[in-house]
Amino acid sequence: MRNLKKLFGFSGTLVILAGQSLACAFHGYAPRLTLVDRMISGDLAVVARPAGHDPFQFEQVSHLYGQAAAPPIPHLVDSMSRRKLARIPQDTVLFVYGASDGWQRVAYLDAALTPVVNRVITELPGWTNGEDRARATFFAGLLGHPDTDVHHLALRELDRVSYAELAALPLDIDPNRLTAPMNNLSQADLKPIRLLLLGLSGVEGAAPLLKAGVSRHLANPGPLLGAYTTAYIEAAGVDAVDWVVASGLQDRSLPRTTRVMILEALSMHMQAGSPALKSAIRQGLQQASRGDVELALLAAVLLAPARTDALPSAIPESNLTIEPVKTLPAVPPAKTSLPRQ
Repeated sequence: MRNLKKLFGFSGTLVILAGQSLACAFHGYAPRLTLVDRMISGDLAVVARPAGHDPFQFEQVSHLYGQAAAPPIPHLVDSMSRRKLARIPQDTVLFVYGASDGWQRVAYLDAALTPVVNRVITELPGWTNGEDRARATFFAGLLGHPDTDVHHLALRELDRVSYAELAALPLDIDPNRLTAPMNNLSQADLKPIRLLLLGLSGVEGAAPLLKAGVSRHLANPGPLLGAYTTAYIEAAGVDAVDWVVASGLQDRSLPRTTRVMILEALSMHMQAGSPALKSAIRQGLQQASRGDVELALLAAVLLAPARTDALPSAIPESNLTIEPVKTLPAVPPAKTSLPRQ
């Protein structure tokens, strides 16, 4: 048989992220770095306010952690921040410094976000050393926070965990808060995690809404198909699996990327789903892959983390490269917490 590269027309190396898949780790989608990610990757973190001698220049008011020597903060104080900081003397701006990236402005810290960042500083040593469950649990508890910035930070943090971990977390989900801003273009990066949480919410009426989203993205393929499919299966169970397999995988006229996104969604449920759901996926894939070599090979590769026996175990020889998920560099323990006057 032909190898995978020739069969699929891959021009580069097929990369499989081993060991962990992000909650929204669908084809062509990568979650943004979060506030915590940027703090972990920085060599030095400080909070700053406008300088007394120049309201347009930032000056450090508190050192949080790190020993790196750094130049003065070059960022100018924008007009909106300058007015807010002048009005609220307790507020600050968080900056991190790295040798390769220089100073980066991370967040405006007000009365709502400051205590969250204080807690992050306390937990950074453990989170840097792989305590992902504790990190995810902490931010799951902030999902219902009334402050919008804290709520968005919680969403972005949950976006980085595996779907199995997300489904196992204690989640306080307000479906109205998820759906109201769903089509806000300024928050487009939050739509995938909002869809997944809607599927996990158990709210009546979620399944038809999510099914309609899958249908739209099958007719006009788009990057949200994976999130819609995963959420729909979560909300509707076995019936959703049967419909998705029949409508998506058995239609050989669909683009390969569309079928890949559906398989990625099924793979997540093979890891996190109930026995009945896994059985339905196995049966559906066995049926859909009969006589469809490309689908069988795609499924064998994409469902490998789930160790499913749904598909033929023999894969043609190919030049597959397994690359581990890269981890962020360590930071020293926190030295202090943020000032609140």
